[in-house]
Amino acid sequence: VAFPTNPVGYTITADDEAVEGYQYSFKVNLLEGYTKSNVKVYLINENNRTLITPDINGNYIVENVQDDLTFEIWDVEINTYTVKFVNGIIIIKTQEVVHNELTTYTGGIPSKEYHEFIGFGLSETSDELVDFDTYKVTSDITLYTKFRHLEYSVKFISNGSELTDYTFNV
Repeated sequence: VAFPTNPVGYTITADDEAVEGYQYSFKVNLLEGYTKSNVKVYLINENNRTLITPDINGNYIVENVQDDLTFEIWDVEINTYTVKFVNGIIIIKTQEVVHNELTTYTGGIPSKEYHEFIGFGLSETSDELVDFDTYKVTSDITLYTKFRHLEYSVKFISNGSELTDYTFNV
């Protein structure tokens, strides 16, 4: 039995050997990050390439083995995900990112009246910011703009003497 020698994105679980006249079965196990693949498995013999479809349990089965078995496995592709950057209810940017890769925001600086933009968060309610140097994308995700209130200080001075010092957020 011959399978591809350098599988990318999958492993094979198979019977130990093919015995002439009997059934041979195996599974293609997709690795994390390859789950959206539309895998195609072909049995190759002489001048024929035959597409094999898995049974309900995901087993690929060759009935009544007559020759050495050679398989090709196609269309195992790494997942890509959509990252949405949202300011309020407006999507300000979308990106397609490959599984387990970093994302970054390359758009303009989001704005909100009387606020300073400080980054993006994983939820609308959390104050935790996404660290783009370490955050790896493993699913579709929405990132929310995070702002901090601008702070102003006002001093009231009369005849050279400070009367009151106020600090307030707008």
